[in-house]
Amino acid sequence: MTMTSSDTANDPLLESIAELSTRPTKKLDHLPGDYGMPVFGNSFAILKNARAFNHRMQAKFGTVYRSSAFFSRVVVFADADAAQYALMDKEQNFSSSKGWFMLKHLLPGGILVRDFANHRKHRRPLQLAFKSQVMAAYGDRLNRLIQEGLEEWPTDKEFLFQDHIKSLLLDNAATVFLGAELGEESKKLNRAFVDLIGGIVIFMHRRIPGTKFDRAMRGSEYLKDWLHERIDERRSSSATDIFTSLCHLADDPENGMSAQDVVGHTLLILFAAHDTTTSTLSTMMSVMAEHPQWQEAVREEMLAVEGDSLSFQQVADLPVTDRVFRETLRCFPAVFMIPRRSIRAFEYQGHKIPANTLIHVGIDQIHRSEKYWTNPNQFDPDRWLPERAENKGHPFQWIPFGGGAHKCLGFKFADMQVKIFLFHLLRNYKIEAKKGKKFSIDLLPIPLPSDKLPVTMTRLR
Repeated sequence: MTMTSSDTANDPLLESIAELSTRPTKKLDHLPGDYGMPVFGNSFAILKNARAFNHRMQAKFGTVYRSSAFFSRVVVFADADAAQYALMDKEQNFSSSKGWFMLKHLLPGGILVRDFANHRKHRRPLQLAFKSQVMAAYGDRLNRLIQEGLEEWPTDKEFLFQDHIKSLLLDNAATVFLGAELGEESKKLNRAFVDLIGGIVIFMHRRIPGTKFDRAMRGSEYLKDWLHERIDERRSSSATDIFTSLCHLADDPENGMSAQDVVGHTLLILFAAHDTTTSTLSTMMSVMAEHPQWQEAVREEMLAVEGDSLSFQQVADLPVTDRVFRETLRCFPAVFMIPRRSIRAFEYQGHKIPANTLIHVGIDQIHRSEKYWTNPNQFDPDRWLPERAENKGHPFQWIPFGGGAHKCLGFKFADMQVKIFLFHLLRNYKIEAKKGKKFSIDLLPIPLPSDKLPVTMTRLR
């Protein structure tokens, strides 16, 4: 997002952000760390195995260190204290918009790429879309959509779980957030999303025909055009989906929300609700197939629920399912790291860090740290039991949805959608992978099974 004069007027913080150079500073040589190869830095090592690389760097240089990747030099914050310092941002020194610079062309205008007063202004109306009474209505729709969607999935033969859940979740998001039944159109939108996300973690954000970034830009443009074309008709609609609600807000001059803002917010919400939940359910199915005792434990809990649907109120009363959900997000957070950019020079733990420094808060490193978790590389939902309560050591040791002012707006929606899906799946079907199969997860740009998770679904009754 490019700051305009109306965005920055009379706001020194936003003016300071707008004045930051396009490229973050390179003056980090005084900090511990390693820039890696000339030009490409540590990019190849990260793409090969980001988790192993990050933990090697942390073991060698500590929890605050410099690195270089994708043509940018960065400072990594790899413990919960540092995460809290950056994300709570009590001194208002960390820009999200400049941190997520790689999204400025692909997902422009969403609240992820807004800061401080400008961020608060746009976040406030979006919060209405996730109030409890609205969430209850979303839950009713999701129960119908998921139940109907699962009935179309193949049984008694192998299929790719990731492809099927991705398509189902896009249809869900389109209905819940756009108020649209997509049908055949979902294929084009799904392809556009795949292309868009493929352009986030790449070496060069230059539009050269045939490159991943070019395809990502075309995907982004297709999605933006699709939304723009429907704004006028939604302004006269009485529908209650978030897209229509934002179109109505844009009609009120007091909100200062343009059609471009509506498209930006809607696109970001669709992205977050679609791709991150695809990641969570795909990795959850991987660990459930590898640890079938947990699939059975969740199934037993779901079978004990009265009725043929799972309400928003019932979602909170599923302790076993909740432990599995939380442990999956600890092991495979949908967002691997959170970027920020410093507005002013600052000092942290004795390290003097310049203004305009790109900061990466290492979610995966924190989630896998022995400082906070027992046997952190082991999938162990029981670590969330009240008598163990390993998650209670630090408020920022488990941050799959971020923290502070930019904490994900839709975390309750994600929690509800995952559990409603498991309710309808596990009460009616058993999911199995080939015996002896070893699971592999690609971590970037978001965690997904390397082979798209081939499974067989068998009807229980």
